[in-house]
Amino acid sequence: MRYNIILIVILFHCGLFYFKATASVPVANKVKILESGARFIDGPCDTSKGSSCITIPNVFSPNNDGKNDVFKITSSGLKAMTCGIFNRWGVKLWDLKGPEENWDGRDQTGIACSTGTYFYILDAVGVDGKAYHQSGFVELIR
Repeated sequence: MRYNIILIVILFHCGLFYFKATASVPVANKVKILESGARFIDGPCDTSKGSSCITIPNVFSPNNDGKNDVFKITSSGLKAMTCGIFNRWGVKLWDLKGPEENWDGRDQTGIACSTGTYFYILDAVGVDGKAYHQSGFVELIR
């Protein structure tokens, strides 16, 4: 069985450059489709065997509608995690100090950040000893 999944990649956030592609991918345990959209993961996380996993969203909308209102890194089996969130000029706006924390789209002074693309740097260690060093972009939509 195959599903068509539409992938949208934002090349530059200035309102002009967007790339849209449609891909047909086989459904297996490598692709998990969630209610909030498609997420690509390594496979199901079996924490009963002492493993760890992380899923990082690429978009959120802090508009208080009860759906995707915070940037939340979903994880299982982590001992420690830090994640810095930066604006396009490299200014740190928020710091997640554990897997239970999230970002509500405000800076450290409480001012709401504008719609745009933000950069994150994540460092984490799983209970299985696996080290995670990831960086990427998250889109904030108001």
